[in-house]
Amino acid sequence: MVYSFGATPAAQQRLTELYDHWRWKQYWEDTTELGAMYTPGRGFRALVFWRNDGAPPSLGFCSTELGICQFYPDISHVAVNTTAKTLAGDDPLSAFRRFLEGSFAQKPPLPVGSPQPKESDFSVESKDIVLPALDPPDAIKERRARPSSETEALVANLGCDPDRPSCKFHLMVPFYSQNDLWVPVYRECPDCRNPRPMIVFMRYVEGHWWHGAGDFDDNRDFVDRTRRKIEKALMIDVVR
Repeated sequence: MVYSFGATPAAQQRLTELYDHWRWKQYWEDTTELGAMYTPGRGFRALVFWRNDGAPPSLGFCSTELGICQFYPDISHVAVNTTAKTLAGDDPLSAFRRFLEGSFAQKPPLPVGSPQPKESDFSVESKDIVLPALDPPDAIKERRARPSSETEALVANLGCDPDRPSCKFHLMVPFYSQNDLWVPVYRECPDCRNPRPMIVFMRYVEGHWWHGAGDFDDNRDFVDRTRRKIEKALMIDVVR
């Protein structure tokens, strides 16, 4: 284990990624993993840790002031995280060690078959954290357009079903970053197999768009609520 005090560039990079993740979660899901504990401007001391063994980018922290440890195994591509409470009398390092040995073993946020992480797999740093304001993600706030080839591929992926090539459809795509967990796309296609308006959760991984069979939600309340958010952050609106 590599242990240090102060703000190293590696720790600051990981924290910036976590801040961006929290802002994304707040915009699209109206909360962060800290829930009611998240107050912009709140400061606390934490032991920050991240993988140093070549595994996907990760970040965790233990704070006895907040009373929790959290671990995010891959901030850009994995939605799950693990949270555990610290115990009375804990110091941050002992909380981290118990978190690693206990919570990771009980509910590992790792691909099936991955080896149990060891303390030596992590760099650890003690750092003061100040929770940032939960502004919209930079891609939305700054209205950063993506390359046309990328958005055209997205539209092609969500167009008509192969057996209905002449259908009509409507897509709305918000501004997004390639590091977003997923991109919520409004899709309406009355002639498709599922004619209900829906939100499809698209992922852009290694230059390709994909979504799983269950990566959509056609609940009317959710669709209406998310559509309003997409309209505020609209990058492209396609009607064909």
